[in-house]
Amino acid sequence: MVKRGLFSLFCSKPSLFEGVSAPRWGEFVTANHHLHLPSGCLCLNLLEAQKPLLEALLHIGLRQNPKRGFLLISRILGKHLPVQPRQMLESYRLLASQLSNATTTFIGMAETATALGQGVFEAYAERQPSDVRYISTTRYPLDFPTLTFEETHSHAPSHYLHLTPENKAFFLKTTRLVLVDDEISTGQTLLRLARVFSQFAPKLEQIDLVSLTDFLGTQRQAVLAQFPVPTHSVALLKAGLEFVPDPKWRVCLPSSQPPLPHTAPHGLARVGCAPQGFVLPHINALANKIAAREKAVQVLGTGEFQFEPFLLALALEQLGIEVYFRATTRSPILEHGVIQQRLEFLDNYEQGLTNYLYNHLMLAHMPTIVCTETPNFGFLPPEIGMVYYCDFTKLPLKLVEA
Repeated sequence: MVKRGLFSLFCSKPSLFEGVSAPRWGEFVTANHHLHLPSGCLCLNLLEAQKPLLEALLHIGLRQNPKRGFLLISRILGKHLPVQPRQMLESYRLLASQLSNATTTFIGMAETATALGQGVFEAYAERQPSDVRYISTTRYPLDFPTLTFEETHSHAPSHYLHLTPENKAFFLKTTRLVLVDDEISTGQTLLRLARVFSQFAPKLEQIDLVSLTDFLGTQRQAVLAQFPVPTHSVALLKAGLEFVPDPKWRVCLPSSQPPLPHTAPHGLARVGCAPQGFVLPHINALANKIAAREKAVQVLGTGEFQFEPFLLALALEQLGIEVYFRATTRSPILEHGVIQQRLEFLDNYEQGLTNYLYNHLMLAHMPTIVCTETPNFGFLPPEIGMVYYCDFTKLPLKLVEA
């Protein structure tokens, strides 16, 4: 009997990339796409035929970070900008289809790529539901030993990977590691993770770097050669990138206090999990309740907690509801270009850290379903409009109107 994967319950939709040229892997020509930003000049090196795909995948934004003056803002990730769930699902399946079968550990990168990582994992598990395990990195240490590594250009550089007994046992038999991030520009963060992971995986033979966009360019082979075992890149778009900072540009990270103790729970992804098809009945039941009262909604994940909220958005879409998905974030982005509004509020993990939501006026006419993994409600400012909260740690799932 063939086990039905998590996404097999959802019908197929026409490709949202239909008519867009597919990337021609590894080919680079002197076709530079220059973007002049207040922080400097960003040069994207890609084929002329790739430009429509670039425009379908990305906007360029300004980080509020002196270490890196630009941000690649995905149009299909479902993090900083609202996205139709079916478009996210299609990207998961496209990326997973390029992976061969092996005993595989998947790791999704916090904070931005936790839904992408688990989505690619679940799409892969449709084909191979056994001998696979997923874990996300996290900014929240728990009561387990951890692997720790740094994302040096980030506003929150420290990552943790929890070494639960189940994870350590699976790492010992892992032959392939799949690292999933929304974009790769230097590969150095993934390289640090791969090096510390390989110390716990004696049978590791291969690494795949999976991303929506890979901008390693002409340095790709040199970067991949630094990994501890043969390594390949899988992406929807491969190109090159150079950034020349403007020496007159001055920006500081937002001021912050030392974080308080967090209330982040263990969670499935944070401590590692097998394919999780069993969560669907609870999510579908909640989707039916929402569909009985609303015809259009925004579903909002919170911080690292994105995949289960995405499943709710996907279930609502299948019920015929107009729905968009995105998530709150710790990433400070300046108002420029596609980013027109920025809301600031304290995080729902009670650390006293500033979180952000961008372009809230785009969907101000829709009620917002705020999905959390904490019981802390009411943290969003009133500019959001009509809000329902749902704590996913308590079953059955219930809506609480703010």
